[in-house]
Amino acid sequence: MPLIDATTALFKGKMVRNFVSMAAAQSMSAVLGFIAVVYLARTLDQRLFGIFAFAQTLAAYLALASDMGLHMAGINGIASDPSRTRMLVSSISTLRLLLAACAFGLFAAVVSLIGRPAGWNSVMLVFMLSLFPQAAFLDWAFRGLQSMGSTGLAVLLKSAVFLAAAVLLVRESGALMNAAWSWVLSSAVMSVFLWAVFVRRFGAVAPCASPSAWKSLLSSGLPLGLSFILLQLYQNMNVFLIGVLPGNGEVEVAMYSAAARVVLFFFFIASSFGFALEPVIAEMVSGRAGGPPAVKPLLGGSLRFCLYLSAPAAVAGCLMAEEIMVFIYGGGYAGAAPAFRIIILQVPAVFAGVSFSQVLMAFGRGKAVLFAACAGAAVNAVLGFALIPGLGIEGASYAVLAAELAMETLLIVFALKSAVPGNPLPVILAVAGASAAMAAAAVCSGGHVLFRLALAAAVYAAALAVLDLAGRRFPGTNRSR
Repeated sequence: MPLIDATTALFKGKMVRNFVSMAAAQSMSAVLGFIAVVYLARTLDQRLFGIFAFAQTLAAYLALASDMGLHMAGINGIASDPSRTRMLVSSISTLRLLLAACAFGLFAAVVSLIGRPAGWNSVMLVFMLSLFPQAAFLDWAFRGLQSMGSTGLAVLLKSAVFLAAAVLLVRESGALMNAAWSWVLSSAVMSVFLWAVFVRRFGAVAPCASPSAWKSLLSSGLPLGLSFILLQLYQNMNVFLIGVLPGNGEVEVAMYSAAARVVLFFFFIASSFGFALEPVIAEMVSGRAGGPPAVKPLLGGSLRFCLYLSAPAAVAGCLMAEEIMVFIYGGGYAGAAPAFRIIILQVPAVFAGVSFSQVLMAFGRGKAVLFAACAGAAVNAVLGFALIPGLGIEGASYAVLAAELAMETLLIVFALKSAVPGNPLPVILAVAGASAAMAAAAVCSGGHVLFRLALAAAVYAAALAVLDLAGRRFPGTNRSR
């Protein structure tokens, strides 16, 4: 299927609006959040920035305990029957806040028992306060209603508030507590905004304490919810492991976190694509838009788009890692380059995995996604414990890359039983050829890092256009039709 046909079929109607709105909001949000993190990295002492990154990761783990797949159950429930929106918002929000209170209480008890300095404990507890506004987020409800504009605006607002608060409150190298409060404030603003929009549209809702309803919601959302939790777990696990395993400390946490934050930007774009792709595939599988056979060309087109878009990020990041880290964070973060050079290689796998995971979920094979996520988490944990003590942040980077490749391989194997995208060879050859041309341009050129990136991207685009045109005449190119 030619690139122009695939993308034309892929981006149309409501899907294009959802993707564009979410991708734009996620991109702008990622940029603002990234600027805030860079500002903190440049302002705070490296050790304190390492504590900030560690606390943020720990808070993300505990936030997962206040969800347990409930957001997935809510999205599916509202998408299938919008008349249940108020009831689901009431039940799910109440349960998530209750789970957040349990997680906060458990963490506070643990903090009181460990022998950390009082200042460290205070920072951690402030970060954990963000559990409550995050539990009250209603982004899942608007996603179920396919109202991506409200969700995107809320995400953008959160990052903007975080950046503004960080710049206003963090003015010296020791202002770690103010950085923590900036994070909590941004979460609270996003929660209040989403609730204001919801109440204006649907009216106020009262808390709902119904154990039977909670049990039903947990049972329906748990498989996919656990998949999401495990995915977040192994993506963030290494920051935690670097902080607690021997041979490393806060500075190493700062270096690894700095590299990972750049890669996170591409994850936001991939997730935006997934948000847009999910309802389209689900509609096809249900028989309302071409039926299950229509998934095959859609999958082929989405894979082509994802690989063409993500490959240059991996090539440029691998070859120009040190220049990129120094340009973004300053000379003190040149040590983040070895980690960045490795973990950026997972971006094409993440983009491709979005398409296959959406196929599996649309065909009701959530357990396959859960199994793949379990395998990825297991690989990361085993390799993390084995490699981090000796190799430090490079060992952590190898662990997360291996975990991502293991998970995506399983997703491909499972998804191919439901939908085969057609002959991938023309796509692989085009990506390989364009990437080689881009690598040559990046290595041979000189000058400022931005000029080299722009030149390499232009060479990649030109080579890809030529190779894609040639690929249309490759035997078997149109087998995805």
